[in-house]
Amino acid sequence: MKAFFTFLFAFSLVACSSGGPGNSDNNVGATAGPTATAFHYYKGGGFPPPSGPNWSNDMTINFLLASGSGYSISAKHPDALCFKMGSLSQAQAQQIFLYVSALQLLSAHNSSVIADAGTEFIDITLSTGAHLKYYFVNVNLLEGELYTVNNSQVDLANYLKAIESSLAVACQ
Repeated sequence: MKAFFTFLFAFSLVACSSGGPGNSDNNVGATAGPTATAFHYYKGGGFPPPSGPNWSNDMTINFLLASGSGYSISAKHPDALCFKMGSLSQAQAQQIFLYVSALQLLSAHNSSVIADAGTEFIDITLSTGAHLKYYFVNVNLLEGELYTVNNSQVDLANYLKAIESSLAVACQ
């Protein structure tokens, strides 16, 4: 549970310091503790469909590269020669923070092992280099890994999938 509060603290620092250069609030949380530098959402694993990847969502939001239009997003595309890219607005980031703050977490003990279950998680990278990883289902987890126990992950997952589906596709 301590990791969850650290995560909320880190995300609140990012949310509070998301102003542009020259904003006096931009440095308020910089020395108070670690901040979230990246947010990775992944859904996949299990047995892939014929001629398809074994994942359906693989997106990373980089909070270090704030631009005038928001934070950068990159995502995998099923075609190996293509990728998705775009930006996340500050309003979208705040909505993600709201969904994440509603998550309730438990530590895994004796989780079920299902060969083709797949996995779905978010992985937050902090400025200290630490990772906070939260799974959406208590299946195939190691002892002590954190997973969500309420339905807030459904809202979060749907929101992240909608963002990812709106990204522009570029191919080589």
